[in-house]
Amino acid sequence: MHTETQPIAAAAAFALAAARYWSAVWPLAACEIRRCHQLAAAIPDPRLRAAAQENLRDERGNLEGAAAYAVLAGRGHRRPLLEALVGFQAIYDYVDTLVEHPDHAEPTRARRLHQALADAVSPATPPTRDYYGTVHAPDGGYLTALVSRCRSAVALLPGHRAAEPVAGERVARMIAYQVHNHTEQTDRTALAAWGAAIAPPGSDLRWWESAAAAASSLAVFALLAHAARKDLTGAAASEIAEAYVPAGALHVLLDSLADRTADERTGDHSLVSHYRDQAETTARLTELATTARERALQLPAGATHATIIAAMGCYYLAAVDDAPRAAPAIAAALGPTARPSLLILRVRRALAHRSAPAR
Repeated sequence: MHTETQPIAAAAAFALAAARYWSAVWPLAACEIRRCHQLAAAIPDPRLRAAAQENLRDERGNLEGAAAYAVLAGRGHRRPLLEALVGFQAIYDYVDTLVEHPDHAEPTRARRLHQALADAVSPATPPTRDYYGTVHAPDGGYLTALVSRCRSAVALLPGHRAAEPVAGERVARMIAYQVHNHTEQTDRTALAAWGAAIAPPGSDLRWWESAAAAASSLAVFALLAHAARKDLTGAAASEIAEAYVPAGALHVLLDSLADRTADERTGDHSLVSHYRDQAETTARLTELATTARERALQLPAGATHATIIAAMGCYYLAAVDDAPRAAPAIAAALGPTARPSLLILRVRRALAHRSAPAR
């Protein structure tokens, strides 16, 4: 495409995706999120109920971001795709919170809980009967219900058989990352070795960057979105997953950047802390943003993928306390629609904070 037409094409893709999201996707996503709230309210254990409800409230942006991938689907498959996207993200946020509790920090328990993610995208495989290691699920069947609904939705996508093996492999990496990250409290040697081992051949990713890519749910969302097409092939699914490696790394590293102050206060592991300084952090994240956009544009509906990735990046940049030092370069690398998106998200975030009730 001629350089002069790129901003016009990007603006057109942004306008189309935004119009489709707010008119056709967001209302359905809001209904699905409300359904998750209803399930969470019925959890008998007060601690688990509070964890689930707080997740759905505090991480609503994650759920709405996952739903954005439904703009890639036709009207006929949009509802099951949304159920799968929102359900998968709700599961991820919930089990991620649970393994932060000492009761579930042991590797076997952490892996058992995260098996819910693998079950959610594998409708052809019998699901795990118990995610807690107890005779009776203390959540009253909440996690099982989320998994069951997600599995049923995935099974309705015409290309799910082509997507399932690749999605399963990506989810296995997500689980491995979570187990390493939550059960190795001080010594990160095993995580570093694992991150280095899974870096794509020929890439210059640092170990924490490839680990971040593995932790990201974006590739799974993209695979589910393309599974809404009956012509998806296994080879195409693999190409999508590989193309999303830089976007996934950027996703989780920007999340880490947004949480850096809180992580320093609590002593939690921070992936961006492995960079030497702020300058290297900004330079590497900018490079990842550039590569993420380039790889996205090579996919079918590439402009829409690039638009979603840019919106994701801006969502996290809007939450970074010292964003003025890093945001301009990263936003510019994400494409011409990123800066206006960042402005809109900052305004929306400020209004949300202003109207939020005091706790």
